[in-house]
Amino acid sequence: MIRTQIQLEEAQHRALKELAARQRTSVADLIRQAVDRLLETSVAVSEEERRRRAIAAAGRFRSGLGDLAEKHDGISGRGLRGMRRLRLFVDTSALLAVMDGSDLFHPKALEGWKQWLTEDVVLVSSNYVILETTALLQRRIGMEAVALFYEDILPVIQVEWVVPDIHRSAVAALLAARRQDLSLVDCTSFELMRRLGLRTAFSFDWHFAEQGFEVLPPV
Repeated sequence: MIRTQIQLEEAQHRALKELAARQRTSVADLIRQAVDRLLETSVAVSEEERRRRAIAAAGRFRSGLGDLAEKHDGISGRGLRGMRRLRLFVDTSALLAVMDGSDLFHPKALEGWKQWLTEDVVLVSSNYVILETTALLQRRIGMEAVALFYEDILPVIQVEWVVPDIHRSAVAALLAARRQDLSLVDCTSFELMRRLGLRTAFSFDWHFAEQGFEVLPPV
C-alpha cells in the first residue's frame, strides 16, 4: 500500500471514529472503502475488472446452512466442461451456491463460475431470479451479502425482464402442474429460456433437467 496524508474536518474525523468503532474496523479502512465506491461510480469499469470482482466475490459469505442452494425454494434437488460461446441461464440455486462459501454445492459452483467468467460465455438470468436471490440472501445471510451481490456479481450477468406475457404463461404452467414442489419463479425461467433459445442452465435445481434442459455442472 502507498501511505498518504489527508486533512479532515473535525466533525468528519469524529464521525469516522465512531463509525469505525461500531463496525470494528479502522478509520483508514473506512476511507479506503469510500474511495473504492467513488471510483466505482465515477470511472467506467472494464469487462475484465467486472469479471475479476465477480470471481473474488464468490464464497465471501457463509450462511452455515450447507443446503441453501439445494433447498432455496423449500424442496430438495438432484442432480464442467470446456465450451465456447455458450449462453448459460443462471438460476437462483446457482447464485446462492456461488455466494455462500458454506453451501454444499459451493466448490462445484465456484469451479464453473471461474471457468465461465474467463471464457467467452454469456451469463443470462431474469429479474424474477434476481428478486428471489435477493430475498434469500437478505434473510439467510444479511445485507452485506446483498450489497456484494449487486455490486460484484450482477454486473457480469445479462438480466432479462419477465414481461406480462411470459408471467401469464408461467402462471398457467404452474396451475396446470398442480405441484407444490414447483415454483412460479422456476416456471418463468423455463418459459424465458425457451423464448430466448437457451438450452443450458447453471443450476442445482433438478426441475431444469426434468423440463429437458441441460444442467451444468453435473451433480
